[in-house]
Amino acid sequence: MYIKNTPKKNIRNLLNELYLIPNYQRPYTWNEEQCDKLWEDITDAFEDNPNSEYFLGTAVLIEHDSTPTIWEVVDGQQRLTTLLLLIRALLDHDMSNRGLFEILTVHNKRTREPEETIVRLKSEVIQEDFKLLQQVLTDPLKVEKRDKKAKLYKNHQSLSQKITYWNQNNPNQLNPLVDFLLEYVQILCIECTDQESALIIFQTLNNRGLALNDTDILKAKLYGYFKTQEEKDKFIADWNNIEDKEILFRIYMHILRAKNEDFKNVSQLRKYFEDAIMKKNHSQVFEDIKKIYLFRCFLEAELDFWWYNTISLFPIDLIAYPYHTFMFRYATIKDGEVVLLEKDKKLLIQVIQDMLKFVYRRILITSNVNAIKEDIFKACSSIYQKKLTNLFPEFEESEKEIFETSLKSLSAGDKYTKSTLALYHVLNEKQYKEHPSIYLDSCHVEHILPKSFHDYDSWSEEDHSTYANSLGNLILFEKKVHIKADNDFLLNKQELYKNSEISDVLEIAQQKKWTPKEVELRLNKIHKRLSDFIFN
Repeated sequence: MYIKNTPKKNIRNLLNELYLIPNYQRPYTWNEEQCDKLWEDITDAFEDNPNSEYFLGTAVLIEHDSTPTIWEVVDGQQRLTTLLLLIRALLDHDMSNRGLFEILTVHNKRTREPEETIVRLKSEVIQEDFKLLQQVLTDPLKVEKRDKKAKLYKNHQSLSQKITYWNQNNPNQLNPLVDFLLEYVQILCIECTDQESALIIFQTLNNRGLALNDTDILKAKLYGYFKTQEEKDKFIADWNNIEDKEILFRIYMHILRAKNEDFKNVSQLRKYFEDAIMKKNHSQVFEDIKKIYLFRCFLEAELDFWWYNTISLFPIDLIAYPYHTFMFRYATIKDGEVVLLEKDKKLLIQVIQDMLKFVYRRILITSNVNAIKEDIFKACSSIYQKKLTNLFPEFEESEKEIFETSLKSLSAGDKYTKSTLALYHVLNEKQYKEHPSIYLDSCHVEHILPKSFHDYDSWSEEDHSTYANSLGNLILFEKKVHIKADNDFLLNKQELYKNSEISDVLEIAQQKKWTPKEVELRLNKIHKRLSDFIFN
């Protein structure tokens, strides 16, 4: 690890350099609240002592071998960008301030003429963001209407409003504040000679910026391994087309752990890939991540809605590991499309069924993810070896009674209620015939009897307290329902329920009444349907 220098720079000297936001970074993400915090820090420090240095944070930089010198920003881009927006907002309030103007304009060091083709801060992340930033810094009045909802523009406007308000309450203090900002506000610059050193330094720092997560670090490391600019550009384009990257890396880690029969405690994601894989075959790592992403798309688009709903709504990601391990071993990719033979698809469906029976039985009985974790990992290992018999432990007779008690105690606020209702709904045979392709992940947990008490017919306050949050009084519904609490609650809701694509909801729409008896009957119906699936 090599640190070239650690100078402490005031804002005038800091923003007299040229900076590059590399394309492995995330886009500009600071919101108004974070900009307000930066402004308050600066003004509070000024009001406390206008002649004392104020430390604002750190920036981790890599020096590029170029003329003029350009610094690649590994950490600090959010703050650096916002400081430039602040400089522009201050200049808007005092166009005669030469110090602010000098920061926003790059001059030729020999002729002192403005260099129109050179910008203070260049971003490779999103080209549109870079263009908008340059427009805001050059002339915010010329920002087009379509760009006025972007964070860059909105934060500039917010800072400008803050300055106006502060100036009104602190007359004749704006110029001293600008002098304080440029001369006394300090950033500690950690100047590194290589990306590896910069990332190590970054990972040990605690600052007010938005920290990069594990996948941001992995992105940077992968980016560094590609040699040509063409390879780097293709990597960034492919990376930006993939969603939920952290989940994909976690799935991939467990596939590799299954391959190696590694059942130890789960490693930290970044450490696992840094230590075990990255330096061996970085291109294969990313190809596999893209493959897993396609498998996720296949689950949603090609398998029956049954399997997508039951896996996607479960609140713990590890339920998806057996599916992805199976696909990794049995499916292929041809021309960007997933190919799974019909005989293998039947095997996959059996694996998913067996897993769901085991997972819901154990989870509802124990409410503890540790009760399924080790068995899931072992099942993944067997799947990787293509040993598909007896993947999950069989149920014991004593579990049936415990399951019934646990299921009937499930209520609206419990972690597994939504996924349990989803399983119940998709097990309804009518669902295939009436609406075979509904997706339940965007549905809401709906109380049939409203959860707020009213003097409803046939309902005492005690009964309402007992049954309102009971599983028997809950359904999944496509949208939130806001019905005035009165005696016609069921009739009013049924008009909405009739438009549902969930068969069980359509059945509720035909109910003549909804009393404690109906809630009990439905709870028993839920238990029977789930038990018939899980214990058979």
